[in-house]
Amino acid sequence: MRVVLCAVNAKYIHSNLAVLYLHEAALAAGRDCMIREFSINDPPGYILSELYQHHPQVVGFSCYIWNIELVFRLCADLKRISPQCTVVLGGPEVSYSALETLADNPAVDFIVSGEGEEVWPQLLAALEAGDYPVLSGVYCRAGLGQEILTKPLTVGNMDDLPFPYRGVTKIENRIVYFESSRGCPYQCSYCISSLSSGVRYRSLHRVMPELEYLNALQPVEIKFVDRTFNCDQSRARTILEFIAQLPGRTRYHMEISPQLLNDTFLNFLESLPSNRFAFEIGVQSTHVPTLRAIRRCVEWDKISSSILRLRRAGNIHLHLDLIAGLPEEDYSAFRISFDETYRLKPQHLQLGFLKMLPGTSIRREAESGRYHFQHHPPYEVLCNRWLGYEELVRLHHIEDVLEKYYNAGLAENTLNDVISQHYSNEAFSFWEGLAAYWHEHGFYGVGVGIAERYGILKNYLDLHYPQKKARYQELLKYDVLKGAPAFKLPPGLESTPGCAELLARLLKQERFLKQYLPEFSRQLLREMKNKIIMERFDHLPANLRPVPGYTIFVYPSKGRPASRIIDIDAFWEHNI
Repeated sequence: MRVVLCAVNAKYIHSNLAVLYLHEAALAAGRDCMIREFSINDPPGYILSELYQHHPQVVGFSCYIWNIELVFRLCADLKRISPQCTVVLGGPEVSYSALETLADNPAVDFIVSGEGEEVWPQLLAALEAGDYPVLSGVYCRAGLGQEILTKPLTVGNMDDLPFPYRGVTKIENRIVYFESSRGCPYQCSYCISSLSSGVRYRSLHRVMPELEYLNALQPVEIKFVDRTFNCDQSRARTILEFIAQLPGRTRYHMEISPQLLNDTFLNFLESLPSNRFAFEIGVQSTHVPTLRAIRRCVEWDKISSSILRLRRAGNIHLHLDLIAGLPEEDYSAFRISFDETYRLKPQHLQLGFLKMLPGTSIRREAESGRYHFQHHPPYEVLCNRWLGYEELVRLHHIEDVLEKYYNAGLAENTLNDVISQHYSNEAFSFWEGLAAYWHEHGFYGVGVGIAERYGILKNYLDLHYPQKKARYQELLKYDVLKGAPAFKLPPGLESTPGCAELLARLLKQERFLKQYLPEFSRQLLREMKNKIIMERFDHLPANLRPVPGYTIFVYPSKGRPASRIIDIDAFWEHNI
């Protein structure tokens, strides 16, 4: 029997853990499956033709919020050209609405609800035998109108799961998903993970060699899908210690709960190597009534202290999440949540929007909160008792500029200076104003390059702070050069006349190279010019440059941020 497992990923560089597990589970039962992976950016016609060329008798689709509409379209088209093909869906997007999905999509034959590794081989065996399967966890068209099970399937023993990447040898430059546990200790009302109870772990003697195998393949990132990686802190520490001694540059991403962090664990985290780990932390809100309403019992003072300590250590990339549209949080309360989270200065601050996911308690309680939301994926909130549609649109505008500047790492010093000097560190007001300007001038919803973003910010600051024009122009130029300047400086941020000529003269002086740039002492002048830029600054804050003068930016390679920033003292200025 020809079986194809189809993954339609959010991006090309992603991997799909579900189809890999199902493939290995089928092989262990003596049944082979072919895996085909695509992305949502691939044309539907291309995906359909690639599936059809295998003449499959069974096609299984892994369904998520980002691909479900495309999957439904593919199912319908596949049935038109191959009516004898059996179509099976599985994954979180159909596990909690199986009967409705079957009723609305006649091209779908079966739905596997929950964790399908154990039942998938059984389903294939029944289909090959020509039986109409009656299996726990499997919904079929004949079962419409009757409940087949009370809750989705779960795998009892995580060690029974096969290693999903067995035999995989080419994942370099890709993001790989890895699982060391399933389940979550919390019961947040908006999250699908709240629908299962308890946490199940894979044994460490399974986890360690699998991580070592994947690390040797040099993916860009290994992303743990564990819902709360540090819910067992002793186990988490053992895994982190093991990863820290692995060779290579692969980054490891984990979702952690800050309320579980204690001083001992924080001391350990501060000792980890830099640029190796990224932690995602779901703050969601700092508004106490909201936290109670969504069943998140956290103490903001405690978790903010832990996050701030990690941020000051600087060795772990921090990604903090906020969710707009939660119960009990109006626009002014969300403003406070934003400001309190922003003050922690994470490397990434995600302003997300509540999704009323099928099966979650917040969706079942939507009427009491007067929730209106999209009745198609991603089921995003449109308004509720506390936030109107226009306010949510305004927050979307803020999200856009936050992504374009803060999360892109642009204009860091400029933004810090403006927000501290003019907004008393209440950052929401600044982003609100910039978002309004961005929208009014037609930049929202369109592609805007990095150079243009700097130009837009310059115009905004010139308009609102004309008395600080010289200061902010220099700060912006400093931020541009600190980054990866693969473009010309935006208008108004032109280079100081004579800097290029002065740099050329300095680079010819052996004394200068020996003191400031010894690594370039044996390189040709034209080679040095490709990696070194010099500018004069007269109005920078003291923490960047205490006195007016020349600054050199040294780049490791084209398109990479400056690896060193060197202030040239007045002695060299007068001795060239």
